[in-house]
Amino acid sequence: MSGGPRSVGADVAALPATASAPAPAGPATAVRIGMPQLAHAGLSEHWLLRECGDRHWCALAARLGLADPVFADDAGRTAYAAFLGLRLTGARLAEVREHDRLVIDTRLLRLAPARHLSVHGLAVNGRPVGRLELLSTFVRRAAAGDNRSVTRVSVPADAALDGSGASAEALSGAAGAIVPATAGADDDRTVPARLRAAVPLAARVRALRDGLDLAAEGLVAPTQPREFRFTPCPRNDFNGAEFLYFASFAALLDRAAWDWWREPPDVLTADREIAFAGNLNAGETLVITLAGLHAAGPAAGHACELRASDGRLLARALTRRASAPLPRCPAARHDLQP
Repeated sequence: MSGGPRSVGADVAALPATASAPAPAGPATAVRIGMPQLAHAGLSEHWLLRECGDRHWCALAARLGLADPVFADDAGRTAYAAFLGLRLTGARLAEVREHDRLVIDTRLLRLAPARHLSVHGLAVNGRPVGRLELLSTFVRRAAAGDNRSVTRVSVPADAALDGSGASAEALSGAAGAIVPATAGADDDRTVPARLRAAVPLAARVRALRDGLDLAAEGLVAPTQPREFRFTPCPRNDFNGAEFLYFASFAALLDRAAWDWWREPPDVLTADREIAFAGNLNAGETLVITLAGLHAAGPAAGHACELRASDGRLLARALTRRASAPLPRCPAARHDLQP
């Protein structure tokens, strides 16, 4: 593969049919659940994305023989492992409570040169509570300080792995089963999510970047246009590499949904897919528009587009919610103490 930069938008389309064998990123580890890991009614999705993102980067560094996730391109310039897409399925965030031990089983798969998929199986007390997939590539800025200039690059340590090959299908089920978030297996709202989960994440990213097929997703065009504008804060929404953090995209989608519908606080994410297409510079405004809605309401499913204020596509996302069962997360009892 050429060491020169390529458009990140063309990256996923180049994925071949073969990949190296899935590799555990070390033994599954347990996290004690406390306030940093919790949100209003269960596990914080924002924390989960940040935690698993870091595990992805560390696993990738270990796979390349690096002590830390410090990557460089062929010319020695700083490179980053940037996410092309994410998929959270079967999430039971409300079942994760204070003082639980959340076991995260992380596995890494090299799909192709510069593309890696991590799968994170989540369990509490032996019960699966979700599965998260993250797809990354290596990028750098073509222009210093400009997140609009991101292009894909080759990293020599990764290029040295070329030639290994085993079916990418080998990863299926490697990090735990996908568990429907709703109790009723005959609930037709779970069917599109289960079908989507059976499609490789790279293919889903390609499809979402090409556009939203509302009928295929079980959605219809909204009757009322909705838009949410927000200028991300460098101190909270950007990461140390000065990019709008991938986890912030999901957090901003939740801000938009709260603004539009004031969803009950105990309605949590059950399934989420995001295909990333670009990034923002600090000070730019993000515009989120509602693109699709389930006939049963936004909790059953909705789709959004995220764009820069100049119309440049940054991401497309699909979300489905589930209500938290009673009793609520015991962390809430702290609010009742004098």
